[in-house]
Amino acid sequence: MQKCPKSSSPTGPSPTITKGTAGSEANSRIALKLVPIAPESFQRYTRHRTINKCDTDYVVPPLCRSFPRVSLPHWNAERHPEGGLYFVYTEHRIFTDAYLYDAAPFAQITSAIAQLLARAEVQQLLNTDSSHIDIVLDLMTESSDNDECGYYFVDHSPRIIFWLDAFSMSALHHWNQVPGIASPTHAKMCLEIEYCKIIRVHCEYFPTAMPISPQIVGELHDAIMYGIGDAMSSLKSTQQFPIERLFRMLTVTKEMVCEPVPETARFRMNPGSVAVFARFMQDFAMSRFYHFHGEKTARLNNDKSVYGSIPRRSHIFAWLLSPLLFNMPLRYLRTLQVVNTDRLIYYASWQRLITTLRTEWLDLVLYGTLILNTNVGFLSVPASGLSTAGKVASYASVSFGVTSIFLGILLLRTYQVESPDVPDVTQAAR
Repeated sequence: MQKCPKSSSPTGPSPTITKGTAGSEANSRIALKLVPIAPESFQRYTRHRTINKCDTDYVVPPLCRSFPRVSLPHWNAERHPEGGLYFVYTEHRIFTDAYLYDAAPFAQITSAIAQLLARAEVQQLLNTDSSHIDIVLDLMTESSDNDECGYYFVDHSPRIIFWLDAFSMSALHHWNQVPGIASPTHAKMCLEIEYCKIIRVHCEYFPTAMPISPQIVGELHDAIMYGIGDAMSSLKSTQQFPIERLFRMLTVTKEMVCEPVPETARFRMNPGSVAVFARFMQDFAMSRFYHFHGEKTARLNNDKSVYGSIPRRSHIFAWLLSPLLFNMPLRYLRTLQVVNTDRLIYYASWQRLITTLRTEWLDLVLYGTLILNTNVGFLSVPASGLSTAGKVASYASVSFGVTSIFLGILLLRTYQVESPDVPDVTQAAR
């Protein structure tokens, strides 16, 4: 098959890197600072790449039926199901979505790899079992004067991420959401979130990186099954998803097919399925972390705080308005405080609260309508039949009735459009 002309290759050193290349040409020419980062800090969605908006043309040669990419030595270009482009280093399991077809990122990534492979601990890791070790590189800025490259390592055997340098856990978003973490096992659970974010981010960003097996898919299936049973049998379940969504997740999981790779002990799954699998796994890992699974203070009911009885501040505004509004503001405040235990909002509790509020708002509209009709009847009485004070009271009552109807309809319409069945309802308290 005749192939069309390829675009020019990047001008820069070929990333032909072997073990122990501490004095490589790339490393001596570009000295990058290697910075430990978390998968959540990966910049795929925050970096902004643009092209010139102008008219272009491309002439297709006669009989051209193949449009191959530029071939980069030792690199494979992969396309994410979402559309993004990333690169896989063939000699080791190294991943990056730096645009290696440009000269500057090409040279910088080459230098970063040389610096990593020159370190003795990396050599020991790769010599021990490199088939389960992934390395991810992320240039801090995409410019010719960039001097930093973020990195993290993934070990798929214990399902954890690690670094060559010290890493502060306070840099992780989820760590800062849960005060009081004291045990190494709970800290490891936070890293498991990052691993599942790796499953979601690293393996969702780089689907070819995830070593899938029927056992791992079975773990997800079992977690969903338990979630369904727990949500069905308890009103205080700590499951973050409604039963309907768990059933849909179970259906999708059953459709995920692990196919054995011929002549190996490994399995493969299509990249799109891997990305979805990654998202589901991270959701359950986050739940385990937030609820202190396996710890002394594990949260078993969604209305119990792991921090004990914490004095709750009542707003002075609610105290002042409560006598005028039949004590409803304080009642709503206490209900919201229970639903928002430890700043976690559960779908089932949120749905029950919204359903109750909608019923009360509907009654508010009904009562307001009745009061409005009654007052219109009073005001239709001839002037001699009502005193001035009575008229003033009727007009005030009409005003309050119209306001009640307006507010009730507004709230009903708002929460009819903004249904509580949204994917990020558990993050509403952030």
